[in-house]
Amino acid sequence: MLYKSKTGAPPKFIDEDLWNSRIPSLKDFQESNSRSVLVALDIENSSRTINGRKKPCADVNEVGIAVLLPNNERFRSYECVHQLHHEGWADTYTIQILERRKIYRQTLVGQIIKSEPKDVASTIESILSKYEGPLVLVGFDLHQEFKWITEKCSTILSYFAAWLDVQDFAWQRHHEFAPMTATHGKPGLTRVLKSMGLNDRHWTKKGHYAINDALSSLLVLSGLASNPTLLSVMCPKPNADRQFVRRFPYLQFKLPKNHGFSMVRIGSINGGKLPPWSPDRVSGHFSAYADLRAVGLNWRKANGEILGAARFWQLAFRNIESAEKFVADVNASTLDGIKLSVVRTDLPQPPTRREVTLIESSSSGELEVS
Repeated sequence: MLYKSKTGAPPKFIDEDLWNSRIPSLKDFQESNSRSVLVALDIENSSRTINGRKKPCADVNEVGIAVLLPNNERFRSYECVHQLHHEGWADTYTIQILERRKIYRQTLVGQIIKSEPKDVASTIESILSKYEGPLVLVGFDLHQEFKWITEKCSTILSYFAAWLDVQDFAWQRHHEFAPMTATHGKPGLTRVLKSMGLNDRHWTKKGHYAINDALSSLLVLSGLASNPTLLSVMCPKPNADRQFVRRFPYLQFKLPKNHGFSMVRIGSINGGKLPPWSPDRVSGHFSAYADLRAVGLNWRKANGEILGAARFWQLAFRNIESAEKFVADVNASTLDGIKLSVVRTDLPQPPTRREVTLIESSSSGELEVS
């Protein structure tokens, strides 16, 4: 996390005055900020499709702002993310900088404001100027938000009297009850919400908006402030017991040589094409093999359509034993009506017919070697 420094100085992209106004703990927040206006802010980056997979870009797609006004009843338990908005506890705004290709209206709440990139700072200022009293900037892991604000919207910093990171508060609370497990790193937002018993669609990937994370930050803060035992038990990390499998959209990939990986190639027995599967689907299909480490195949996608199927899939396993077991299990099996040929590619290949002829000729003395 960005809030650690050997010298105690703030990261270069954080304003020093703002850094010094940080609220370090939930206790400090409850003692001195009961009448503050909480402004949760979250940004969403745009993405581009490269080799069939979405990659995040530096451009900010939208900004979500949720404002929670002072109220004696604002800190309590909520059943879903949008309850803060629907019951009138929070004002919500979505500033759209780049046009989204598809809008999921059921997961987008609040006022939508379209803005040019150069006007984003003034748009945010017009929102913040509506509220009286000390404003506290709130977020969940504010690393990207601080960097973006400092580079693009530094003028809005003057509106905030202090700031806090809800991720820190969540980690501190869990550390009180389980200091050993809390040392494995600070929990992500999805994990915290699940640990709170919240599992609604508004913060899933489909139809996800910046305003969802902004509201979620306020929801977690409210839960921590109202329930002293919240997050005493944290859900395990997703796929905590499952090894990560690297997936490549091309056949030839390189892995560290000193790790001793064993390579396997899958093809069809008659030399034809394999099923038009993505690297993700191939790795998922063979996920029962715990020592699988990487999958590669020539994979391209354009406008949602697959551009051809591959003739070979390349798989990497942690050791020779696991690769040999895979070959024994899968070779000559059938997948989508296609009989598979599975061989290890890190073994010395048998000589070709021409090489055999040359070797035999050489041994009989018929081939002169200069």
